[in-house]
Amino acid sequence: ESVETVVPIELRGDAPGALHGGIVQHQLHEVHIQCPVAAIPEKIRVNVNHLEVGDEIKVSQLELPDGVKVLASPDGIVVQCVEPAAEVEAETGAGAEPEVIGRRAQDEESEE
Repeated sequence: ESVETVVPIELRGDAPGALHGGIVQHQLHEVHIQCPVAAIPEKIRVNVNHLEVGDEIKVSQLELPDGVKVLASPDGIVVQCVEPAAEVEAETGAGAEPEVIGRRAQDEESEE
């Protein structure tokens, strides 16, 4: 009998890109799978020993035990190694305007 479940993804090893200034970003921490009850893995291990700056590992590249099928998008990024500047830009949302708190309430009061 086949069941659907979610299993954690564990990164193994050291990414060479991190030793050269890159930042390893673990994007997908668990994955939705379908498999026979007897074949449910405890976790999916992902080896990052070959991950250089600019490299990524997608869901479609996961090494799965026999009988296990991933139900997530095959293009989903599990882990990537990025340059520090790219990581900071992604966090700040390049070009995003800061939210002004309280201004709208003050403007509405002055209109009355």
